[in-house]
Amino acid sequence: MANDDMRLNQVRSATKLLTRYNVGPPQFALSHLFLPRRVVEGNRMYVNPTNNLNLFLTGLYEPLETELVKTHVGNGDTVLDVGANIGYYTVLCAKLVGNQGKVYAFEPDTANFSWLERNVKMNRFDNVVLVRKAVSNTTGAARLHLSERNRGANSLQGSMGSRRSIEIEAIRLSEYFDPSETKVDFIKIDVEGSEFAALQGMQTLLRSNANLKIVTEFWPAGLERSGADPEEYLENLLSNGFTIYEINEGRREVSATSTGKLLTDYSTEGGAYTNLLCLREDGGAFKNQNYARYPLEKPRNRQLS
Repeated sequence: MANDDMRLNQVRSATKLLTRYNVGPPQFALSHLFLPRRVVEGNRMYVNPTNNLNLFLTGLYEPLETELVKTHVGNGDTVLDVGANIGYYTVLCAKLVGNQGKVYAFEPDTANFSWLERNVKMNRFDNVVLVRKAVSNTTGAARLHLSERNRGANSLQGSMGSRRSIEIEAIRLSEYFDPSETKVDFIKIDVEGSEFAALQGMQTLLRSNANLKIVTEFWPAGLERSGADPEEYLENLLSNGFTIYEINEGRREVSATSTGKLLTDYSTEGGAYTNLLCLREDGGAFKNQNYARYPLEKPRNRQLS
């Protein structure tokens, strides 16, 4: 146990140094000798423990949401990974869509993008388009506020206190894609409270893809910090014809929910957050379904900083 703890501390120190200075594995010819790797859902991955310690230790990350992605993403699909981080969902979806499909991975942070790029290359996926940009409701220059403790908690907007920030490019997906030529089947959105801005910038895509499915994080405190109204975010999804289901990792359950229930269970006063599955077709098969065979995750809270 002591040796394991020592190894973990060494790895965390090394990866913290890499991410602190925006350095990722592609710059290091010997990265395969000292960077932690795991086999995750059949894909090899370099895993950054400063982003997700559980993924590093166990190879597991959001097991229930992972199963839903595997259910709703199929061969030949086009997937948008908005907030791709180091590429967990990118490589998962790249395998699911096959050679006839395509995955577009959007990640603005230089360090995260380097880990993402290496993970895609290590698995030899040629059906992935990597885009080093943030997805928002405007196109142009923006500031990304960096979290030194968790590079997965970088954020575009809001009061970040003393956080260091870098200049990046932001895009509207309705401008990046030609709706008349692009079929989009599935979108994953996890952008640390900027989900509504991302959603606002893809309205044309939402209207032009009738069978679109979305998995999105719902973190009311983060949305409020970015200047968005959590209720308005949910209402926008509903007005676009989606039925909303909560993905509750703690209860291993996917169930139909409502705006009122979500706003009550996840108030802006706390750091609690959850993930949502948004379907246009009848999703009754998921209503109150219990996924007891999946590993239990503790209730999740996030601190504003």
